[in-house]
Amino acid sequence: MILRGFCASIIIVNRTGKYRYVYKVLKSYRNEKGQPTNDRVRIGRLETDNLMIPTDQYYQYFSANTTSKTPKSEIYSIKSIGINFLISKILDDTGVLKILKDILGTDRSNLALTIAIYMFSRGNVIEYIDDWCEEFTPGSSVSAQKASFFFSTITNKEKLNFFLSLAKHEYGQ
Repeated sequence: MILRGFCASIIIVNRTGKYRYVYKVLKSYRNEKGQPTNDRVRIGRLETDNLMIPTDQYYQYFSANTTSKTPKSEIYSIKSIGINFLISKILDDTGVLKILKDILGTDRSNLALTIAIYMFSRGNVIEYIDDWCEEFTPGSSVSAQKASFFFSTITNKEKLNFFLSLAKHEYGQ
């Protein structure tokens, strides 16, 4: 396996025996027989969960890059927002998001969207929505109590207006 673009280097992963080792290619060339070859150095070993255990050579080649003049940014967390993006895009493209905002307002419609995405991806029970929000939603957190309270604040008039607006949008009536 060859990985390109990793710190502007070529990285190769080779299996030797039961282990997979990660190499940094230092130089690529053709030998005297005209066959492609390269000089490389081992920078780590991949574990079964695809995490690399770095060697001293890794730090020799890659930690020097951290002393650049650009300020370092700290990563506090990484969130998987693919499901949020997909469902938000579908609801926006179909006009449902605009209807929600017209009926509930921006804040309440954003809350409804977060709850809907959670229920779509995890099922109908909102018991663990706060844990899910921690991992999958950027910048917003919803507890099960907040979601329950939100559902109790939706009036029958808002429900009826939503479905009437949806029918008008969908069927042009």
